[in-house]
Amino acid sequence: MLLLAYALLVGAGLSVVLARDPNPTTPSRATAAAIHGNDLAHAWRGARARVSSFNVRQQHHPLYAIDARRSRDRSQKWMSHKSDQHPWIEVLFPTPVKATAVSLVHAGHTESKRLTARNYTIRCFADDESIFEIEVRDNEESVAVHDVVCPGVERLRLDFELDSGQLNGIRLYEIEVLGESG
Repeated sequence: MLLLAYALLVGAGLSVVLARDPNPTTPSRATAAAIHGNDLAHAWRGARARVSSFNVRQQHHPLYAIDARRSRDRSQKWMSHKSDQHPWIEVLFPTPVKATAVSLVHAGHTESKRLTARNYTIRCFADDESIFEIEVRDNEESVAVHDVVCPGVERLRLDFELDSGQLNGIRLYEIEVLGESG
């Protein structure tokens, strides 16, 4: 049953791929099933992802970043398009949440460490106003955990700065937002 539900969710995500929206948003999924711990950025909790771009040709859809799977399958990641000079990904929550930490599973988790995003900014938004911001510089962790103070957050945004390791795009396997609903 869980496998079927996951297949349906991926299928819905692929419909976004086929529509070729320049800033695709993953489909909302209000059904709560197979919840992964207290990960608020899980598609089954109703979270959605919106991105600046993604690699359509290789189907590196943003849904993979919020499917609560730290997969080692190199195809199951969000990857920005190589022409995107200012890649970003947002997690949209169905209701405001209290976020206390953000865990990012970078490319170095599975691929070469040089593909791990080194410089990025994490921002929390409530009522379209930024309420928290942290700049990360010289990250070398393939799984990076960042403490945040984001009460009542409706969306979380990651803005990446490209360097020589990301000439073909940013690669992110998973975003986990820890905290409490409501």
